[in-house]
Amino acid sequence: MANCLSSCDFSDVVVVRPARGVGARPVWLGGVLTDEAVGHILDWVAEGGPGRAEMPDGLTGHLIDRPADDSAAS
Repeated sequence: MANCLSSCDFSDVVVVRPARGVGARPVWLGGVLTDEAVGHILDWVAEGGPGRAEMPDGLTGHLIDRPADDSAAS
């Protein structure tokens, strides 16, 4: 839990990191306020997450730009 995850303009930011060696980049999601959105994230991660599984359509509206300094995702 953090007060601000390098993207303070959005509430409830989640960074979904790919598995090591996949070559995909972390995916930043904002406004993750509902159980449905959390469920989509959990399902996506269970299927392999970024670089291994397609992102659920229910998350596309939550995509936000990665901050210039995304050290929080490393």
